[in-house]
Amino acid sequence: MKFTYLLDTNMFSYIAKGNSPAARAEYRRLAQDPDTQLCISVITEAEVRYGMAKRGLSPARRTAIEGLFANLEILPWGSEEAAVYAQVKPTLEAKGLSVSLMDFLIGVHAAACDAILVTHDDIFARIAEVTGIYATVDWAKDI
Repeated sequence: MKFTYLLDTNMFSYIAKGNSPAARAEYRRLAQDPDTQLCISVITEAEVRYGMAKRGLSPARRTAIEGLFANLEILPWGSEEAAVYAQVKPTLEAKGLSVSLMDFLIGVHAAACDAILVTHDDIFARIAEVTGIYATVDWAKDI
């Protein structure tokens, strides 16, 4: 059985920066597992690239982030994700759940591809049932 793990933006950053040795260790462990797909949404890529441009990172820091990008599959956001978005957005609004647009898009992406969402953010656990997220897991329990 193949497992797909979709890292949210914060988890990507914890691994890239080394803020969470536990998250980095779990990433490295699963990267060696042939039954595991490690990926991010193109939404996360956009957020990280925006942060890189805004902060003017050093060349070494940029190289490290680009290396992490190269070792993850970057999933496109397409029609299937749009259909899930359209289906769950009214339910989210009716329940009065407030979530940032980018987090919502990442959650929808995880739901659309039946991925386990890797996050340290509790908002995803609160919206998992509405969005259809298969499961969430926190690799950064050490922060």
